Formats: sequence, C-alpha cells, structure tokens
Amino acid sequence: MITLDSLFMLSVGQAPLDLQSFDCGRETVTNFFRNEAQAYQDELFGKTYFYVPPDNPTDVVAGFTVANASIFTKHLGNSRQKKIGYEVHHQKGLINYPAILLAQLGVDNKYKGNHLGEQII
Repeated sequence: MITLDSLFMLSVGQAPLDLQSFDCGRETVTNFFRNEAQAYQDELFGKTYFYVPPDNPTDVVAGFTVANASIFTKHLGNSRQKKIGYEVHHQKGLINYPAILLAQLGVDNKYKGNHLGEQII
C-alpha cells in the first residue's frame, strides 16, 4: 500500500510533471490539472500540489488544489447563525469567517485503492 509519507509533494510549476498521462476518472478534475491549474495558480486563485513517487518524479500519483474561502453567516439560517456565534469564541460576532476550500482532488486511476484521497483530506 502506498502512503503519502512515501511520496514527494510538489507544487504546480515546481518541476516538470507528466500531467497528460494523469487520469483520475473524473473529466473535469483531470482537465483542470492538465490544462488549468497553472493559470489558476498564476492568477492567485489557489495553489495546486501533486504527489509523485521519489523514483519517478514526473509521474503524478495524486493532486489537490486549495483556495481561500469564507463562511458567510448571513447566508445561514438563524438557528445556525446563533450556533456559530456560541461555538466560535470571538469578541465580536463576524459576518464571515475565514476558511480553506479544497477546490480539486484527484488520484490517478492506477493508484486507486490506496486511500490516498482520504490521506490528503
């Protein structure tokens, strides 16, 4: 079984990667990693990371993209807003709270079954 500890993590543009052979079985995610991740990162919308084996650092095992986000309390129901107000200890109740968004996540089909997606999360 492969674990994330046995792999190297690289960001988009850090090293040449064979993204054209990457296929996670979900067309939108595969297409994003192959064709859009670099521009997404260049425009500062998010940062994409890939896991590669140390013996073949161009082979992409898995990838994920993180982005800044917010939780807007005004879009929640009143009871949920009150619950957040009680559970989040802050001097003032905020209209929005900072969050991290896991924008994309994919594991190449040939590495499925190793629970890498669970390990990334």
